[in-house]
Amino acid sequence: MENRMTESERQATFEQFDKEQRKIYFKGKIIILVIAILNIVCSIVTCALNFNFWTLVALIIQIVLSSALYSGINWVRYLFAAGATIAVFYVFYILGFVYNFNVVRIPNMALYLLFMAYCIICSIVLFTNKSVSEYIYTRGNT
Repeated sequence: MENRMTESERQATFEQFDKEQRKIYFKGKIIILVIAILNIVCSIVTCALNFNFWTLVALIIQIVLSSALYSGINWVRYLFAAGATIAVFYVFYILGFVYNFNVVRIPNMALYLLFMAYCIICSIVLFTNKSVSEYIYTRGNT
């Protein structure tokens, strides 16, 4: 006897698979959207606090790259992940250099540590998360 699936069983299996894929895609979409929005918001705040030509250029670049990330361009994903990884080392440098020679300012240190935690999470998620990979793959191929 052969073990064959009936048409209704095949349909139910396909629907379950499709439901799981949609769930993975949606989770990846939310992750990418949060990262893109946070990058744009941080650039807007930086531009507002220290407005000059270069912060305006940085804001425009962040908006373009965040839009590209949301659109599913794969190399932008790796650019964001690499940038976040480099930022972690930069924050280590700042904390080690600045706070060894100056009076420790707790609010500034807390912001740096918060930023470093965000960068660590972003780089890990962008490099390894299956939902992000699925979202980028699906968006890039549509």
